[in-house]
Amino acid sequence: MDAAQTLLLRVSVAANICLSVIYARQGLHDADFGNVRHLRLPWIKRYFLITAVASALCTFAYVGIVVSAPPVTRLSADSIHAVACAVASYTILQALFLPLVRRGVRGSISRIWTQMLLVLCILPTVVLSVVAVKSRDASLISLSLASLFHVTINDAVLFGGLF
Repeated sequence: MDAAQTLLLRVSVAANICLSVIYARQGLHDADFGNVRHLRLPWIKRYFLITAVASALCTFAYVGIVVSAPPVTRLSADSIHAVACAVASYTILQALFLPLVRRGVRGSISRIWTQMLLVLCILPTVVLSVVAVKSRDASLISLSLASLFHVTINDAVLFGGLF
Protein backbone atom coordinates (compact mmCIF):
# COMPACT_ATOMS: atom_id res chain seq x y z
CA MET A 1 0.00 0.00 0.00
CA ASP A 2 1.41 3.39 -0.94
CA ALA A 3 0.99 6.68 0.94
CA ALA A 4 -2.18 7.74 -0.90
CA GLN A 5 -3.84 4.38 -0.26
CA THR A 6 -2.87 4.54 3.41
CA LEU A 7 -4.34 8.03 3.63
CA LEU A 8 -7.60 6.86 2.04
CA LEU A 9 -7.83 3.94 4.45
CA ARG A 10 -7.23 6.20 7.44
CA VAL A 11 -9.74 8.81 6.24
CA SER A 12 -12.37 6.16 5.53
CA VAL A 13 -11.95 4.41 8.90
CA ALA A 14 -11.89 7.69 10.83
CA ALA A 15 -14.89 9.07 8.93
CA ASN A 16 -16.98 5.97 9.54
CA ILE A 17 -16.05 5.79 13.22
CA CYS A 18 -16.90 9.47 13.66
CA LEU A 19 -20.22 9.10 11.84
CA SER A 20 -21.10 6.03 13.90
CA VAL A 21 -20.34 7.88 17.14
CA ILE A 22 -22.31 10.93 15.98
CA TYR A 23 -25.32 8.80 15.02
CA ALA A 24 -25.09 6.87 18.30
CA ARG A 25 -25.05 10.11 20.30
CA GLN A 26 -27.89 11.63 18.29
CA GLY A 27 -29.94 8.47 18.56
CA LEU A 28 -31.77 7.20 15.54
CA HIS A 29 -35.54 7.32 15.95
CA ASP A 30 -38.24 5.80 13.82
CA ALA A 31 -39.79 9.23 13.33
CA ASP A 32 -36.58 10.52 11.72
CA PHE A 33 -37.38 8.59 8.57
CA GLY A 34 -41.11 8.22 8.87
CA ASN A 35 -42.26 11.80 8.52
CA VAL A 36 -42.50 11.78 4.75
CA ARG A 37 -45.45 13.80 3.47
CA HIS A 38 -48.01 12.14 1.25
CA LEU A 39 -46.76 8.63 2.00
CA ARG A 40 -48.22 6.68 4.86
CA LEU A 41 -46.85 3.35 3.70
CA PRO A 42 -45.17 1.32 6.46
CA TRP A 43 -42.50 -0.13 4.15
CA ILE A 44 -41.12 3.25 3.05
CA LYS A 45 -38.97 3.65 6.18
CA ARG A 46 -37.47 0.20 5.68
CA TYR A 47 -36.87 0.96 2.01
CA PHE A 48 -34.91 4.14 2.82
CA LEU A 49 -32.85 2.41 5.52
CA ILE A 50 -32.13 -0.73 3.48
CA THR A 51 -31.02 1.25 0.44
CA ALA A 52 -28.86 3.51 2.62
CA VAL A 53 -27.11 0.46 4.09
CA ALA A 54 -26.63 -1.01 0.61
CA SER A 55 -25.14 2.27 -0.61
CA ALA A 56 -22.78 2.42 2.37
CA LEU A 57 -21.64 -1.14 1.68
CA CYS A 58 -20.96 -0.19 -1.95
CA THR A 59 -18.80 2.70 -0.78
CA PHE A 60 -16.94 0.43 1.69
CA ALA A 61 -16.27 -2.05 -1.11
CA TYR A 62 -15.15 0.77 -3.43
CA VAL A 63 -12.64 2.01 -0.86
CA GLY A 64 -11.52 -1.57 -0.21
CA ILE A 65 -10.80 -2.13 -3.90
CA VAL A 66 -8.87 1.14 -4.20
CA VAL A 67 -6.87 0.48 -1.02
CA SER A 68 -6.00 -3.10 -1.94
CA ALA A 69 -5.15 -2.47 -5.61
CA PRO A 70 -1.74 -3.79 -6.67
CA PRO A 71 0.78 -1.33 -8.17
CA VAL A 72 -0.09 -2.25 -11.76
CA THR A 73 -3.78 -1.35 -11.45
CA ARG A 74 -3.51 1.33 -8.78
CA LEU A 75 -5.21 4.68 -9.28
CA SER A 76 -3.04 7.79 -9.40
CA ALA A 77 -2.30 9.51 -6.10
CA ASP A 78 -4.44 12.47 -7.21
CA SER A 79 -7.41 10.18 -7.87
CA ILE A 80 -7.00 8.48 -4.50
CA HIS A 81 -6.80 11.87 -2.79
CA ALA A 82 -10.00 12.90 -4.59
CA VAL A 83 -11.69 9.74 -3.28
CA ALA A 84 -10.47 10.50 0.26
CA CYS A 85 -11.85 14.05 0.04
CA ALA A 86 -15.16 12.73 -1.29
CA VAL A 87 -15.44 10.22 1.57
CA ALA A 88 -14.61 12.88 4.17
CA SER A 89 -17.00 15.48 2.73
CA TYR A 90 -19.85 12.98 2.40
CA THR A 91 -19.36 11.99 6.04
CA ILE A 92 -19.49 15.62 7.18
CA LEU A 93 -22.70 16.16 5.22
CA GLN A 94 -24.25 12.99 6.64
CA ALA A 95 -23.41 14.12 10.19
CA LEU A 96 -25.65 17.13 9.58
CA PHE A 97 -28.55 15.06 8.26
CA LEU A 98 -30.36 14.03 11.46
CA PRO A 99 -30.18 17.45 13.13
CA LEU A 100 -31.58 19.12 10.00
CA VAL A 101 -34.35 16.53 9.61
CA ARG A 102 -35.37 16.94 13.24
CA ARG A 103 -35.35 20.72 13.10
CA GLY A 104 -37.34 20.60 9.87
CA VAL A 105 -39.91 18.27 11.42
CA ARG A 106 -40.27 20.57 14.44
CA GLY A 107 -40.60 23.57 12.14
CA SER A 108 -37.67 25.44 13.72
CA ILE A 109 -36.02 25.67 10.27
CA SER A 110 -37.29 25.32 6.74
CA ARG A 111 -37.29 21.82 5.30
CA ILE A 112 -35.43 23.31 2.34
CA TRP A 113 -32.18 23.10 4.35
CA THR A 114 -32.51 19.32 4.59
CA GLN A 115 -33.39 19.11 0.91
CA MET A 116 -30.35 21.21 -0.03
CA LEU A 117 -28.12 19.02 2.13
CA LEU A 118 -29.38 15.92 0.34
CA VAL A 119 -28.65 17.52 -3.04
CA LEU A 120 -25.14 18.48 -1.85
CA CYS A 121 -24.53 14.84 -0.92
CA ILE A 122 -24.67 14.03 -4.63
CA LEU A 123 -21.37 15.86 -5.29
CA PRO A 124 -19.04 13.48 -3.40
CA THR A 125 -20.68 10.48 -5.06
CA VAL A 126 -20.18 12.11 -8.45
CA VAL A 127 -16.45 12.37 -7.61
CA LEU A 128 -16.37 8.63 -6.86
CA SER A 129 -18.12 7.91 -10.16
CA VAL A 130 -15.80 10.15 -12.20
CA VAL A 131 -12.72 8.50 -10.69
CA ALA A 132 -14.23 5.07 -11.35
CA VAL A 133 -15.07 5.85 -14.98
CA LYS A 134 -11.58 7.24 -15.57
CA SER A 135 -10.10 4.07 -14.06
CA ARG A 136 -12.15 1.86 -16.42
CA ASP A 137 -12.53 -0.62 -13.56
CA ALA A 138 -15.94 -2.27 -13.93
CA SER A 139 -16.19 -3.01 -10.20
CA LEU A 140 -15.51 0.59 -9.22
CA ILE A 141 -17.92 1.87 -11.85
CA SER A 142 -20.70 -0.46 -10.69
CA LEU A 143 -20.21 0.33 -7.00
CA SER A 144 -19.98 4.08 -7.54
CA LEU A 145 -23.03 4.19 -9.80
CA ALA A 146 -25.04 2.21 -7.24
CA SER A 147 -24.14 4.79 -4.59
CA LEU A 148 -24.78 7.69 -6.96
CA PHE A 149 -28.17 6.24 -7.88
CA HIS A 150 -29.10 5.85 -4.21
CA VAL A 151 -28.01 9.34 -3.17
CA THR A 152 -29.63 10.99 -6.18
CA ILE A 153 -32.88 9.05 -6.50
CA ASN A 154 -33.63 7.72 -3.02
CA ASP A 155 -32.17 10.50 -0.89
CA ALA A 156 -32.38 13.75 -2.88
CA VAL A 157 -35.41 13.10 -5.09
CA LEU A 158 -37.62 10.72 -3.07
CA PHE A 159 -36.83 11.54 0.55
CA GLY A 160 -35.90 15.18 -0.11
CA GLY A 161 -38.84 15.76 -2.41
CA LEU A 162 -41.34 14.17 -0.06
CA PHE A 163 -39.85 15.49 3.19
